[in-house]
Amino acid sequence: MAEIVRDWTLINDAYFKSFCPLPFIYNLEEIRPYYKVAEELWVVPIIGVALYNELIQQVNENNVTELNSTLLLKIYAYEAIAITYEALPFVSYHMSEI
Repeated sequence: MAEIVRDWTLINDAYFKSFCPLPFIYNLEEIRPYYKVAEELWVVPIIGVALYNELIQQVNENNVTELNSTLLLKIYAYEAIAITYEALPFVSYHMSEI
């Protein structure tokens, strides 16, 4: 089976778990699809496309400046709530095939 390619995001699972209101042992497979959605709807309009692209590049190269790392810690708290907000309507009910 082919591996699923995920979009780059600012937040990772560890930071999401640190800041989100969901239980720590919650299955993140249900939540991960909403990482990028929440960033595009809630983070990018606030920080702007240029800064967002700079942060994405630094995060994925694992070369974040000290100033941007301080900013990211502020963004992570906000983004974790936004991800939860976007995901809850869909994960509150489990749909399955019969």
